[in-house]
Amino acid sequence: MVADAVASRADRVKIIAIAGPSSSGKTTFIKRLTTQLRVNGLRPRALSLDDYYVDRERTVRDERGEYDFEAFEALDSTLLQDHLARLMRGERLRTAKYDFVLGKSLPQGGAELCLEKEDVLLLEGIHGLNPALVGSAVPEEARFGIFVHPATTLAFDRASVFAPDDLRLLRRIVRDRHSRNYTAADTITRWPSVRRGELCHIYPTLPQADVVFDSALVYETSVLKTYAERYLLEVPPSHPAFTTAFRLRNLIDHFVTIYPDHVPPTSVIREFIGGSGFEY
Repeated sequence: MVADAVASRADRVKIIAIAGPSSSGKTTFIKRLTTQLRVNGLRPRALSLDDYYVDRERTVRDERGEYDFEAFEALDSTLLQDHLARLMRGERLRTAKYDFVLGKSLPQGGAELCLEKEDVLLLEGIHGLNPALVGSAVPEEARFGIFVHPATTLAFDRASVFAPDDLRLLRRIVRDRHSRNYTAADTITRWPSVRRGELCHIYPTLPQADVVFDSALVYETSVLKTYAERYLLEVPPSHPAFTTAFRLRNLIDHFVTIYPDHVPPTSVIREFIGGSGFEY
């Protein structure tokens, strides 16, 4: 449906901006959208906002004095707008690349890119829907905005619910343990800071979206439970994260376990448990 909506405006749309909070399933969504756009006769090109960070020493800091990588000012919007304007004119250029190890911006360190007639640019990043990001570089009619997040709330009874924020936290706990070697306690400890950044910088741009995609799946908590239950049990009672871990354990206890063998390789859950049919 999303790809069809883009294809119906293919004579005008050149930039597809995709935004959403942490653990919303953006990576898998983009892979699946890319496939469907090709089916519809379009040729997607990717550009990540992560490659347009400013040098680390220029990054703004939050109220605690720590680098605020989720602030809009952490991006070199001037450089991005210059590149987008040139791409819209049909120029060929080298995109930017960010060296996360050195914390350095390489303004021409990325891949060579040119937007031809059948091409559409997939612009992915948490600020993708911020109107200030592209400025006047891209006409409004040439943009298509997509906001991706799990939005389904499940009510257990009149007093308790399983909220989308808890689902995203479970996704992140499992993914961080599998691919980043973080414990559940580490992820839970970082979560309040992640949520603050989302509420300040990401969710306010939701009204800018042409389409909002709900990435929640009815069976996924039963699958996540297979992993999350034992990871949450590893949080010691003395740890500050224990209260949240205990609450999450009680929530997932409502669900019957579904083993991951039954999950299709193209499912968004594969982004968090592994075994995806897409290469990330």
